[in-house]
Amino acid sequence: MNGARLLAASFCLLIAYATAAKAGESGALRFVVLGGTEGEGGNTAQVVAQALKLAPDLVAHAGGMVGCTQVARWRAFEETAAPLFELCPFYGCRGRGEPRALIVPRNGSPDPRTSGGNFFSFDFRGAHFVFLDTELPVEKDDRQTRWLAADLAAAEGRPIFVFTHRSVYGAAERFILASGRQWWHPLFVRHRARVVFSGARHLYHRLNKDGVAYVITGGGGGALDPVMARRQLAPGDVAASFNHCIEVTLSDDTIRCRAVDIEGRTRDEFVLRANGELGQLEP
Repeated sequence: MNGARLLAASFCLLIAYATAAKAGESGALRFVVLGGTEGEGGNTAQVVAQALKLAPDLVAHAGGMVGCTQVARWRAFEETAAPLFELCPFYGCRGRGEPRALIVPRNGSPDPRTSGGNFFSFDFRGAHFVFLDTELPVEKDDRQTRWLAADLAAAEGRPIFVFTHRSVYGAAERFILASGRQWWHPLFVRHRARVVFSGARHLYHRLNKDGVAYVITGGGGGALDPVMARRQLAPGDVAASFNHCIEVTLSDDTIRCRAVDIEGRTRDEFVLRANGELGQLEP
């Protein structure tokens, strides 16, 4: 990292620590979600800088960190994301072409519960986080699906956030995990998962299916994809192509999700109950 980038990153980190200390006083949980940082010539550094300004307690990556196994690409990503690694725990889904999930702990960060693969879960500040491996086949009785059913059942009563690389729902075309609709979506509804984030297409798309919010957040800095045709969108869907991250704030019994672009502007916002009935609330 050159001197100018290091100085800028350090300055952002100081701002983030100060803001985080202030946020911590309120008792709210704030985490940031991003995805789709793979590819050259993108805006990942700007998305990371914006994420730092949001002062998260945790960062979740919905896959597409690098999109390959090349050591040089991983080193470049780790250099760009280093300020986030220094600030808070970082957890990333295994994406297409990637060898593994990525877990970068901090002191006192949650120890994920795993089943010997690239899928895992943990509890943090009253919420439950589940990271799944969509590069594995999904079937009714496969090892990951059995693990997921047991994990979600044990987490009932807490706000549940799920992270997948390939989308279970959403206009992500060939990256849709159709078997996830059959075997995972009923589990999300039954155990009242609040939001399922994915990153397999480089844009923003939000929809509601049976009360579960599905969000494609692939605008983490890689080259953007065009917005899908209007015929692919259902009434109430929100879709746009822009670089962004998502700020999620859990406070009292409310979850507020805000898509923030690299200039700090709010491009979409929605509110959910933290517990009880599924479905979106009025902002």
